[in-house]
Amino acid sequence: MNKLLGFMNMLLADEKDKATDIPWLQSIVEAVQRVIGDIIVPIIIIVATIGIVYAIVLGVNYAKAETSDQKEEAKKRIINVVVGAVLMIVLMLALYLFVENAHDIFGWVEAGGNNPTTETPTT
Repeated sequence: MNKLLGFMNMLLADEKDKATDIPWLQSIVEAVQRVIGDIIVPIIIIVATIGIVYAIVLGVNYAKAETSDQKEEAKKRIINVVVGAVLMIVLMLALYLFVENAHDIFGWVEAGGNNPTTETPTT
């Protein structure tokens, strides 16, 4: 596992730190990072908009419901759409943060959970 993380860290390293014999793989990794970084914000906006519109439609259905069974069903759907929209936004933000900080994350894991940029104090 550490070898895999070390290899991924090497691929995501800054230009001065790169020591890879696989430049085509490095270009693929950089392209994937760019694509994910470029499309994540519009996707978040689209998902949030769809969730808001759907919640409004469900709210109207709740207001129009005549029986208590219809109201309970509409209430469950409203709760589900709000939870789903929040979950999607949180997951997309987590993906965005992971892509932006992948180099630091892999370096931290490779160092065994210790901060690789700080020296351990000697006594």
